[in-house]
Amino acid sequence: GIQCDAVPTLLPWRIVRFRTPAPSDSMKFETLLETLEVREFRGRYLPYATLRKQLEALKSKQGPELEDVASKWRSSVEREVARIAMHIDGGLKELKVGLSALTKLAQGAAEGNAPPYMEIRSLDAFDNLLEGVGRYRNFAEVNYAALIRLMQHYDEELGTKEGVIVHLPTFVEKMGLDRFDAVESEIKAAMRASSHLPGLDTNPRVARMMAGLGTLRRSGLGHADFNRPSFALGLVFGLCGAFLLMILMLCFLPSLRPETFNTKYFLAPLGLFRLTLTVPLVYWSMGAVTWVCDMKHINYMFLLGIDPRCQLNSSFFMKRAAFLTSTWMLILICYIVDYKFELIGSGNTKGAGVVRGSWHYHLYPMATLLITLVVELSPSKVFQYSYRWGIIKCFCRFASAPFHLVIFADNIIGDIVTSLSRPLQDITIAGCYMVSHYPQSEEDLDRFAHHQSHCGDWERLYFRPLITAIPLTLRALQCARRYNDTSDIAHIQNFCKFTASVFVILVGRFGFSKPVVVAMSIFATTYSIVWDIVKDWGLGPYEIQRIYRMERSEAEAKPLAAAGGAERETPFLATGNTAGPAPGDFTRETSVDLRSSAQKQRLFGSYFYSCACVFDILARCTWTINFLPITFISKDLDHQAALFFYLVVVEITRRAVWLIIRMEWEQLSNASAFRSLLWVPVHVKSSYRKPAAVAADAREVQIQMT
Repeated sequence: GIQCDAVPTLLPWRIVRFRTPAPSDSMKFETLLETLEVREFRGRYLPYATLRKQLEALKSKQGPELEDVASKWRSSVEREVARIAMHIDGGLKELKVGLSALTKLAQGAAEGNAPPYMEIRSLDAFDNLLEGVGRYRNFAEVNYAALIRLMQHYDEELGTKEGVIVHLPTFVEKMGLDRFDAVESEIKAAMRASSHLPGLDTNPRVARMMAGLGTLRRSGLGHADFNRPSFALGLVFGLCGAFLLMILMLCFLPSLRPETFNTKYFLAPLGLFRLTLTVPLVYWSMGAVTWVCDMKHINYMFLLGIDPRCQLNSSFFMKRAAFLTSTWMLILICYIVDYKFELIGSGNTKGAGVVRGSWHYHLYPMATLLITLVVELSPSKVFQYSYRWGIIKCFCRFASAPFHLVIFADNIIGDIVTSLSRPLQDITIAGCYMVSHYPQSEEDLDRFAHHQSHCGDWERLYFRPLITAIPLTLRALQCARRYNDTSDIAHIQNFCKFTASVFVILVGRFGFSKPVVVAMSIFATTYSIVWDIVKDWGLGPYEIQRIYRMERSEAEAKPLAAAGGAERETPFLATGNTAGPAPGDFTRETSVDLRSSAQKQRLFGSYFYSCACVFDILARCTWTINFLPITFISKDLDHQAALFFYLVVVEITRRAVWLIIRMEWEQLSNASAFRSLLWVPVHVKSSYRKPAAVAADAREVQIQMT
């Protein structure tokens, strides 16, 4: 059996001891177990509280009845231990499947068929497999600690020592705590055999640091930054919310001198304000997408082919978005207050035909543009110039879509650019505003009132439809190239979707009758909505209902399993990987057949998918407005300005929600067959290394290598 003195050395903490607990220790230990639970395994742990309450019922039993109840309680514990062991077996089995697939990728790299960063990417994937073993080890240890405490209480209630001495070793043997070292050794051996990076023979962690990948958070206790909202982020949201309320209040307040207030002059700079607002909105979207992907272990870096050494994460995106958003709102508030209440002066220019106008009003939108450019062009240790150049090259690949193979990153970039049609139109609107005369002339203001732009008719008649149609055309050419490479009819269907959107632009530009424009818009919008939900997200007509039924079945099964009834289903790692076929069967040809099994492991709940579908439908209806002349919707100047802001915010938000589910479905099923293997290595968030931490890593490398 296990000696009592040796047990504490097997545990990751020093609290558990073989002693008689005080009356308050039970609640403290239960709270400790809750803090040690990992979100990934929530609901899979030993039901300590339930079993503890059942154990308290032994106090009122005596004689044969006591032994009968105790025997039933031990059977319940045995079933729970078997369930936990099955869950661990499934997780380790999937890790071995990933190891086999990763070994094949590494062998292909050794034969000269390696994509960029393959050796570093393999090292990162191997290290993530080791992290997965560590998470399952911690899962087993937490359950082991709960089991020890339950056996202590069992001996106390019955006045014996057979719980610790007799039953505990049996349960521990069934749980199989000695399996992790063998799996770790197998992964490390495969890592050394497939890579020649320096430092790997000494320590995989050293090799990781020398390759520039940083360090992983190997606490094994989950991601605390996901479980608790950041105080600073909450403060920023509160500040932005207060600024937004202030902006709305100032807009509705009457001007100090209504007789001199000019609505056209007041709204003229909004095109430039709207353009600079796009940048922080994109940062917020990128931060939200990366945060959700990190939380759900969606390996977006692997799917998009990003350099594994890249340290850009949700924290960086949200910090930059918070700064730019707060600055933008503050400057807009200053502009509104200055123009409506004439803080600096009206700068009367009656000779120009305008009662209230001054050149200094031009400084406010220019300040937002200047701050945005300084932030984007300034050097950063995280957002390095090489990464910015890589983004530029991605857009260049999108612009030359039909002349090269289309990868998943090109696909995503193309879809994102199509959502930026309104900000792309704002580039010329802002440019014409900046080069116009100051103070604004009456002719410029009349042109702005009619077309929401200071540009001539060339911008409205030619450039605006062209800048909207070019991204859609390039995206359609991507689909044509994909069909040429794969002969998959789905790419022709996707080609027709983008072609339908281009036709909406054409019928709106060439003045077709209103019924024709409405009919074409309804067709293109419906086509896009169906494609988003069914193809890009894998949510067929009955998929959400199936997910809801599965959730309801699991919810009904949990009380039965906690009471020792029906055994719960044991899923594998919630990373989008399937462990059904043999490792060698994960090929592009079989990926379609595996989608049905992948659907069972969707990472979000039915409520999230339902809300996402409803939001996509509503937002797609507004997205089509970008293709139509603004006068087709409203001729009121105030309504047009508000509508433009609304379109930008809603479309960028819709694209962020779309991207989250799109990458989830791509990881689960290889829906577009961009990968030769269905398997995707689990993604574990890396910690950002400050300069002091980098220096400490370098010193540790020198120590390990000497």
